[in-house]
Amino acid sequence: MSADPLQQDGSGTATPDSGASDWNWDAVDREIERLAAAPPRDAHNSSEEDEEEEEAEGAQLLGDGPAPASAAATSRLQDRLARRRLVLLVCASVLSVGSHYSTYTLGPIKKSLGTTEGGFAALVSSFELLNTVTPLLSGFLVPRYGAATCGLVATGAVLVGQLIVCVSSSREGGIGNNVGGTVLGLLVFGSGTAPLAVVQESIILKHNSASSRFVARSVAAGLLLGKSASFAAGWSSQRLYTMSPRLPFITAASLSLFSFLACVLYACVERSTVRLRAHTSQVTESTSRKPVDPPEPEPADPSAHRPLHLSSLARFGDPFWWYLAVCVLAGSWYTTQHLSTHLVQATYGGISQADASGTASLLLGTPIVLYPLVGWTVDKHPQLLATLWLLVPSLIATTFFLLLLLSPVVPPLVALLPAALGIGSGPLLVVLVVPRIVQRHQAPTALGAHKSLEMAGEREGEELLGRKERLEMRRGTRALRAAAATVVASWACFVWNVVHG
Repeated sequence: MSADPLQQDGSGTATPDSGASDWNWDAVDREIERLAAAPPRDAHNSSEEDEEEEEAEGAQLLGDGPAPASAAATSRLQDRLARRRLVLLVCASVLSVGSHYSTYTLGPIKKSLGTTEGGFAALVSSFELLNTVTPLLSGFLVPRYGAATCGLVATGAVLVGQLIVCVSSSREGGIGNNVGGTVLGLLVFGSGTAPLAVVQESIILKHNSASSRFVARSVAAGLLLGKSASFAAGWSSQRLYTMSPRLPFITAASLSLFSFLACVLYACVERSTVRLRAHTSQVTESTSRKPVDPPEPEPADPSAHRPLHLSSLARFGDPFWWYLAVCVLAGSWYTTQHLSTHLVQATYGGISQADASGTASLLLGTPIVLYPLVGWTVDKHPQLLATLWLLVPSLIATTFFLLLLLSPVVPPLVALLPAALGIGSGPLLVVLVVPRIVQRHQAPTALGAHKSLEMAGEREGEELLGRKERLEMRRGTRALRAAAATVVASWACFVWNVVHG
């Protein structure tokens, strides 16, 4: 019995039978030809390499090996997030353009409206009526429903209010004969103005980390655009009214629509950014070189949809309560700004209203220069925030002391200059100090409380000044000025405790 010339060993390799005495070389040749006709070994190896690459990619997703391609993808995603963050900050900066322009539309056209003093007072007070309540309310709603939702409601209220005012101005007789409809529109408008400031500042703080070197300039940009809109309203309202009585209100409604659309864009971009950020987190996990457990869901933003209750204010800490005391006194900023012309005339006697108005405009113009300058300085040198903030009440107190004691020898422009420097930087610094005294998720509530008490301080300041105006004796006037200066000077002590407490 002849043995099979070739046998397959356990390894599958063709070997001669060790028990065969004669070699059948023809069979060997046929086996060689068969192996030569088989697919080349290189192709087989290539397919094996492809399988290995697929396995490697799978291992990369599990964190078992290096992933240079995934690292590049992560870098691209981070760039996309940075661009989206810039878009979000730009949208936040323009949210208050419409409300600021609309707020300062009525003043320049007061005489042209043809209303009585009581009717005009009703118009002004209608959109200031809720300013002491709505900011605090929005401070609790932003953590619960998110800044995007609250922003849409606030900008929507501003837009609807201005549309009602436009309809009232288009009726026969204009606003002068339709005070009721105008008051209704301004009431709706006013319900959104103060909450909008809280939403805007909350958004800017939310999209700047604690170590960000751009937060001060972001806040300054929002304040600067709002102040610029106010100046534009004061400059253009009368000119537009001479063209058409409806044109100032149509312009205000158009800018309010622009702010509303910016808020819609913010909401859309923020929603897509949340999904993109989650994807970025997964890709970042996949680039790890060490084996890791399956990635857990990314923790939610601590400032989003985390409701706070009124009782939670008690747990904000002592620095927060010192901060609120400062905010009550900060209302005197607005009183000083709004009535600066009257203060100059009352102090310097014979000065004309035109000269007093020109001097008082210094208080309104300095913020346009100081907001970006102070924002850049605080971003570059964060340690200067405490010093700059302490200068604000000191400078304002200096103006009151100059008006009280040195008005016969100090020109009005020099007397108002310290207050102009303090008021020009104060609103920015009051916002920037919030992340230093409360946790990030508490910032919207702190901003709402700050805005409410600031508006309450403004009302009290105007009431005190109104009583002062009714005094007939010069001695009483000087006494109240001295009291105001003492209060503002004591403010410096409060500020010092807030910063260093």
